[in-house]
Amino acid sequence: MKSTVSILCIFITLNLSLFSNEPDLISQINDYRISNGLDELIIEEKLMETALQYARVLAEEKRISHVDTEGGRVLDRYRAAGGTAVTAGEILGTSPETELIFEAWKESDSHRELILDPKWYRIGGALAKEGEQVIAVILFSNSQIDELFYKRLNNSVNVQIKTIGNIELSFGGFLPVDSVYMKNEDIQIYQVSIFRDQLPLLIPVSRNFNGIKKITDFLYIPDEILNETH
Repeated sequence: MKSTVSILCIFITLNLSLFSNEPDLISQINDYRISNGLDELIIEEKLMETALQYARVLAEEKRISHVDTEGGRVLDRYRAAGGTAVTAGEILGTSPETELIFEAWKESDSHRELILDPKWYRIGGALAKEGEQVIAVILFSNSQIDELFYKRLNNSVNVQIKTIGNIELSFGGFLPVDSVYMKNEDIQIYQVSIFRDQLPLLIPVSRNFNGIKKITDFLYIPDEILNETH
């Protein structure tokens, strides 16, 4: 009897069990992108967390859908987990074998287009199992932010923003960057001081693409941060 594969995809703009072969799907996707002249995607922890949570939900509910029971979609789930990117994508698949899932994605025009979209920089994924079926959740984002570090000062908060590469970012234009704390070919850490009367603050993070600034992330700094950080 032939094994069957079910696949779904979604793209939104601003909008259990984790198995050892989960990184294999990410590796296959990266190899496929490289073979098509695209950059390798970097793992994002918030995407990994979001994918794992949703894979578990789908397994428990015994269904495959991009819409959760509360009506939320991938960007909603990603933001709820603390993700900062303005754009997120999601592909789902189910089959007894992960190899069949990946082959089905490649044969689907919509899935192939999403996997090979040059706008993505980050990736995350998880697998869950329901009976004999493996459920795969792979997520993508255009986030340039890798990690945030907060340090509370007397009447302000110092924010260090670690990027995923040696790239120039701007932070809303109105927010001056004090310094670049560290810079090499792999990472860049910006240092920004924000005063209490500026909080709460939503900071658009932009990257320069051929002379055009495009927003990749939104950083939300709540006023409570001065009471919570040390």
